[in-house]
Amino acid sequence: MNVEDIFYSLLIQKPLITELKNSSDQTIFESLDSLGIASNVNLVTVIEELVYNAREHAKINIKVYISKIFDSLYFAITDNGPGIHNTIPCNKNLSDLKGKSSAAIMRTSCEEGISGTGVVGRGVGLYLLSEQCSLVSGEILIACNGYVLIQRQSIFMQKKLNSEIDGTIICFRFPI
Repeated sequence: MNVEDIFYSLLIQKPLITELKNSSDQTIFESLDSLGIASNVNLVTVIEELVYNAREHAKINIKVYISKIFDSLYFAITDNGPGIHNTIPCNKNLSDLKGKSSAAIMRTSCEEGISGTGVVGRGVGLYLLSEQCSLVSGEILIACNGYVLIQRQSIFMQKKLNSEIDGTIICFRFPI
């Protein structure tokens, strides 16, 4: 199973991985602990940042999915926020992104320090996710505004969807 399988299962509302009953920090940590990965500081930090970002931009309707299948951790988070393609160009320090395609903005969002808020110290979640993906031979899928960005190890690919989605969907698979 790959991240595209997870993504498409979420789109049709038949997730292949387990949805957490709520997205509280406690529930997420307990889930990671029950899967035996709460001690993986890098992975926990990535998940914390992704959840924080979703809460910051979406406010409501955040869904978190997580499962350990064989030797891989599968994680997905969905939100109904404005989407990466809308928030990143709002950062006054990133004026060169105005008018760029959603795919270009999504690629840029995986760079260190790129944030839609412009707040110093933010903009690490997708960067850390991308770095970990490269280090552990994982895969990531980020979707918003009708575009999908897929990273397998350190290689990026993009696809255009047949329709737009509300908010942002982020899925990843890491070997553990």
